[in-house]
Amino acid sequence: MMPHSRIRRSLSAARRARLGSPFAAVPGPEQLEPRLVLALTPTAEEQYMLELLNRMRVNPSDELALLTSSLTGVAMSQDPDINAALNFFNVSGPILQSQWNTLTPVSPLAWDEALYNMAELQSQNMILDDTQSHNLPGRPTLAQRATQFGYNYTILGENIFAFGESVLHAHAAFAIDWGSGPNGIQNPPGHRQAMMSSQFREVGIRILPETSQSTQVGPLVVTQNFGNRVNFGNAWLLGVVYKDMDEDGFYSVGEGLGGVTITAVGDQGPIVTTSLAEGGYQLALPPGTYTLTISGGGFGSPATFPNIVVGTSNVKIDAVLGNAPPAPMIQVLGNGTVIAPGDATPDPADHTAFGSIDIEAGAIVRTFTVRNGGGATLMITGLPRVTIAGDDAGAFTLVMDLALASIDPQGSLTFQISFDPATVGDFTATVRIISDDPINAEYGFEISGSGVSVPLIGVRTQQGTPVPDNTTTVSPELRTNFGARNVVREVSNRVWVITNDGSAALDLSGGVRIMGLHAQDFRIIRQPDAVLMPGQTTTFHIRFNPSQVGFRQARIVIDTNDPDTARYNFAIRGRGFVTPIISIRGNNRLIEHQDSTPRPRDGTDFGRVNVDGRSRLATFAIRNDGRGVLRLTGPVKVRVAGQHADDFRLVRIPASPVQSGTRTTFDIRFNPSDVGRRFAWIVITSNDPLTPTYTFRISGEGFSRT
Repeated sequence: MMPHSRIRRSLSAARRARLGSPFAAVPGPEQLEPRLVLALTPTAEEQYMLELLNRMRVNPSDELALLTSSLTGVAMSQDPDINAALNFFNVSGPILQSQWNTLTPVSPLAWDEALYNMAELQSQNMILDDTQSHNLPGRPTLAQRATQFGYNYTILGENIFAFGESVLHAHAAFAIDWGSGPNGIQNPPGHRQAMMSSQFREVGIRILPETSQSTQVGPLVVTQNFGNRVNFGNAWLLGVVYKDMDEDGFYSVGEGLGGVTITAVGDQGPIVTTSLAEGGYQLALPPGTYTLTISGGGFGSPATFPNIVVGTSNVKIDAVLGNAPPAPMIQVLGNGTVIAPGDATPDPADHTAFGSIDIEAGAIVRTFTVRNGGGATLMITGLPRVTIAGDDAGAFTLVMDLALASIDPQGSLTFQISFDPATVGDFTATVRIISDDPINAEYGFEISGSGVSVPLIGVRTQQGTPVPDNTTTVSPELRTNFGARNVVREVSNRVWVITNDGSAALDLSGGVRIMGLHAQDFRIIRQPDAVLMPGQTTTFHIRFNPSQVGFRQARIVIDTNDPDTARYNFAIRGRGFVTPIISIRGNNRLIEHQDSTPRPRDGTDFGRVNVDGRSRLATFAIRNDGRGVLRLTGPVKVRVAGQHADDFRLVRIPASPVQSGTRTTFDIRFNPSDVGRRFAWIVITSNDPLTPTYTFRISGEGFSRT
């Protein structure tokens, strides 16, 4: 069970319902209304969630950076509620980034009244039942709700979250899809898939507050219902009209402007609607090119957006009070940081400073983003669209150009530059992008890098698997898990290979050291070579010999002259366990297991005994030399077997169990029934895992004086 803390609740898996196969509808005659007004009235929080959802759909590549602050190791966020969930589920930043890289932009979603009512009913029912579930007992399913509210769908989808701390928290929960799956992400990430599905064209979002102390759900109960309809008709031109009071460049709760007139003029004449109370608007428009005008209702000076092309997909245009008519606005970002136009000071923070690279190593590749922060399409001129100039330009290569010559408003494209110097030295060049941005038509900035000759340490297993520096977890693949070993008499060895992938000698004269909590349980049995020339390898060997029961942890530390990795280290671990160890002694001398040669000195040879009623007694000791409790497990604790077993009789039974470091004894009496050598075997079974059956041979000689 998950903990009951709201931030620690797992999201239900996103659910999609299909009835039959999607089919194409035959459109009827178009009937344009001069004024279109939606019947639903979403709250400010619901409009905000729609804006977040559409921001992600239109530009998924930038969304992850807006929700997280670090993707190294466990993902982190500056929002405390999001960060708490990322921490609780141990969401892997690299895996999340890898999944995010597969997302592609899709068209925005428009409001739908039926989907809105369906979402409201689901949120209400989750509050009434105090449960987060798509299928509440006795409540209508997603498909049944669609029928109830007359939504004639081809496909449906639903996201629910009954434990939202804020709208942004709920949005992040769906988008990141944290949960108990691998790497802290649900598998598959169904909520994210629903948000980014191109099959959906409209949505209903209902956010109900629930702060009652008698319920577990809340404080925000959120339902998103996605859909596409039979005979969907024309695409939507949609957006939001707002006053950017917090000046963050994005719609926030309370910023929407209602009652603003929205007019789209195309070949069919003007089509008019009014923005909803919280600023949202949408118009269903036939395919064509339109001029959009925002005016009245407290908006101030009208804003006109020309040349808006509407096809079969929804289009989004937002209007901000006080902003000039839309124009393209180019921005270039490196590592999520805006690079100022004309920047002549390369900086590692924005990836314009590539840093130092060994001239024999592979190239450093940096990815840059060109973003259109304006309200009109940005046109890039020239081919290649990104150029690199300057005396040192040959050290840099455009390995991936911008894919398109145009970038939609609020859209972005990426390009990549590699740095691969052939000689030692410092290199600078200038990156240029020419566009129709009215202010920064030529956007240029400097990049730099240094070619050096340095050693480059690497560590791998004998099987070739790299062991990364600062690895804090252990795994069989990295050979860093030594497994379980008996604390008395078992060890395990590991061998790793050190490589020098640089162009200068690697100094290992400091050797390999073992540090950490249980360093004494690991021993270096072979140090690596003191110096490695470029391309050479050496090995070092570590032995694990646990001194106590339980997990034993340490770190391997390698001091080097690699300027980037002066101290290479990684975690190692093993586990100690205890077992009993049986040994047998006679006359205080050890009798080896399977000893087949009886001897007088250890009591296994009883000597000569008269057959005429004489006998001889020998005492043997069972010792427990291990750490675990020794138990004699056979139905007969000591069994005499073999050719003349009847001539040897157990006359005193040993005690069981035998504690660690203690002993018990048993007596065997030899009473020969005939003259000559008499032989038998002593058999003792126990819970010693290495010697479950301990045997040794005994003998004596019968004689007669007659």
